[in-house]
Amino acid sequence: MKDDERVLKILGDMRDNEELLYAVYGKFAAIFPEQHDFWHEISIEENSHALMVDTFISLYKDKYMLFQDRPLAREDVQEEIGNIKRFLKRLNEGSKISLSSALEFALKTENAMVEKEIFKYDESYPEDFKKMARILTPDSKRRVRKIESLYESIRNA
Repeated sequence: MKDDERVLKILGDMRDNEELLYAVYGKFAAIFPEQHDFWHEISIEENSHALMVDTFISLYKDKYMLFQDRPLAREDVQEEIGNIKRFLKRLNEGSKISLSSALEFALKTENAMVEKEIFKYDESYPEDFKKMARILTPDSKRRVRKIESLYESIRNA
């Protein structure tokens, strides 16, 4: 597989990952009405991230962004996508889940390499990429803190 093809497939996988998280968190909003706003807000963030990855894809296709020397392993991305798809399938089939388990899933997913490492950059990256990364990285960290906070509050209740 050509390097361009590989990078585009990885970026497509990253978009799919964000879209799947959007679906899972949206499902959590329906399952947990008392935390609807919490889950709805982070699902919307994931949808925004998917749209930003679409921008990365456009930048890459237009040769404004390169991924040389970046540790992008498609297998890692695909493994995470597989995990999320299986989880979402169980939810869609009516599997019951506790709020604690939903939060544990969210923390595990948000802390995965896929969520933490993809938006690293150095000063040689295009300005558009750096602007988006400056939004996505703090968004992800803030989302982890929100999830941790709710998780701690229900564990201590």
